[in-house]
Amino acid sequence: MVRAEREVVRECYRRLLAGEPLAVLARDLNARGIRTVRGERWTRARLARSLCRPAMAGLLAYNNEVVGELAGIVPVVSREEWERLSGLFAARRRGRPPGRVHLLSGILYCGRCGARMTGVPRRMTTPYPDGSHRREYRCRSYADAGGCGRNFIDALLAETAVAEAVKTRLGDPRRAERIAARLAVVKQDRARIEQEIAMLNESADTLAEKTAEWGAARVDKAMAPILKRLRVLESELAGLEQPEAALTAVQDAAREWDAAKAAGDFDTLRAMVKRAFFRLTLMPPQRRMDHRVERFDWDGATLPSGDTR
Repeated sequence: MVRAEREVVRECYRRLLAGEPLAVLARDLNARGIRTVRGERWTRARLARSLCRPAMAGLLAYNNEVVGELAGIVPVVSREEWERLSGLFAARRRGRPPGRVHLLSGILYCGRCGARMTGVPRRMTTPYPDGSHRREYRCRSYADAGGCGRNFIDALLAETAVAEAVKTRLGDPRRAERIAARLAVVKQDRARIEQEIAMLNESADTLAEKTAEWGAARVDKAMAPILKRLRVLESELAGLEQPEAALTAVQDAAREWDAAKAAGDFDTLRAMVKRAFFRLTLMPPQRRMDHRVERFDWDGATLPSGDTR
């Protein structure tokens, strides 16, 4: 791996461990003209697979288990960084991912019972004007779904209404003021954590210099609590909100939404919906084939009390 490629990998690690979304990073690499070794554009899955290869940390793996170190290989990142990023990706794999067609599956709540609604195709009905199959969001009542089965809305109408509502809410200047106030607190937290990390790293460096005098065992024992605290702080730092990303969403929500939609970036679109609406809720239909968008409760005020499924 040439020097420039190694620098890109380290940049990716820094940004991802700081909390930047994988989809945003992939788009940035593509925009900069950085391609895979085969000359392909980066996707979320392709970038994640590449960065999580054990060889990045100079490790040898067999059947997904690290069995040793690669001889003659200079690691691009440390083993700790590799383990943290691999763990970060593994933690996101919770069950079956949301479908790539139904934007609101799992983040739209039923206003009758509080269950999460899912997207379902309606292939036996008249297609949409563009020829695609009709779809609906439904509260499912089959085994393990836990819903009432009595709530539904046309998917295309719902998604169009939600898109406009997201742009309006995230672009509201009043919301921008609230986010700016919150990010001021985040900035203070970030400065505090970074200062403590710097102090701990300095202490660790000082201890490392005492290896010849104290011996490795004594240094390792003294180093253990420092390293443990560093891991805690780095985890807290990675979990802090990114000011740039949040402010961009407020200042130009419409452009961000349209760009993500054009790129088919469902993760960014879903993240924007969740950022705009804590509990997006759909009230039950009042009549047969009731697909009115007025049924949306944008703040989830009518969601059954205590139900956050």
